[in-house]
Amino acid sequence: MNKMLSTGELAQRFKMSKGTLCNWRTAKPKKGPRYIKRKDTGRVYYRLDDVEAYEREQMEFIEV
Repeated sequence: MNKMLSTGELAQRFKMSKGTLCNWRTAKPKKGPRYIKRKDTGRVYYRLDDVEAYEREQMEFIEV
């Protein structure tokens, strides 16, 4: 099973506030990695695979 990160864990990984991640989720168009919102609790989780894919998409390689 894929590891899941909470909003707090992802905020620590990205070195940003949980509020910024919340803003990303509500932005039009949405920003940041894909997320899962549980219907029963309303809690948001991020699959580690999706987080790593998002990180790769954000990389810019500079040739010197």
